[in-house]
Amino acid sequence: MSLLFDMFARFRDILKSAYSYKEALERENLTQETVNLLRDKLKSSKVVPQSLADKQLIFFLTTYKNDVDKSAALLESCYKLKRSAPEFFKDRDVDAKDIQNCLDNQYYITLPVTPDNHMLIYHSLKNNDPNSYNFDSAAKTFIMMNEAYNYYHGPRPEVIYLFDLKGLSFRFLFKPSVSTMRKGIKFLEGGMPYNIKAVHVFNTVSFFDWIIGKAWSKCGNLI
Repeated sequence: MSLLFDMFARFRDILKSAYSYKEALERENLTQETVNLLRDKLKSSKVVPQSLADKQLIFFLTTYKNDVDKSAALLESCYKLKRSAPEFFKDRDVDAKDIQNCLDNQYYITLPVTPDNHMLIYHSLKNNDPNSYNFDSAAKTFIMMNEAYNYYHGPRPEVIYLFDLKGLSFRFLFKPSVSTMRKGIKFLEGGMPYNIKAVHVFNTVSFFDWIIGKAWSKCGNLI
C-alpha cells in the first residue's frame, strides 16, 4: 500500500509542476464547463479511471476540439488499449534498467512546439546492434516520452513524428512479433490524446514498405 501511495504522491507532484492549466484552456479554446461535462460523461465508464485530473482530461478534449462524445470515446479506447498491452504499461519507472537501456541505446528527442502548434518528436537508433534493442521496452519508453512532452508543453491537437532509420537492419525485425508491433502502433494511432499530423522518415531501408504494410497501414498516407 505504501508503494501505491508513493506512486500517486509522485504523480500529484508531476501534475503540480506540469503545464499551466489556465493557459491551456485559453490556447485551445476550452472551458471548465466542457471539462466538467466530459467528467460527467465518463462516470458510467467501466475502464476509464474516475480519478483522472482535469489536467489529464483536457488532453482528450483538445484532440476533438471540445467534442465531449468523441473525447470520451477516445478515453475509452485509450484505457482499453492500455489494458490489452501490459508490456508497455507496467513498471514504468524512468530509472528502471530496461528504460535506461533504451535511453542509452536509442535517441528519444522532444523538439520545441512548432509555430502552428504541433508537437515534434524525433526517434532513432544510437546503437546499431540488434542485441541492444528490446521492442517492448523501446515502445514503453517512446510512449512515456510522448506523455512527458504533453505534461511539459500542455495539450496540443496534433503531433509530427520524425523517424530516422539509419542503422536499422533486417535483424531488428526479429526482435518484436508483428502482433506486438501492431499493438504498439495501434496505441499511438488510437490511444494517445492527439492526432498524428505526419510521419517523416529519413534514411529509409529496403524493407520499409513491408513494415508499413504489416504494422502501420493506417498512417501510411501520412508518411
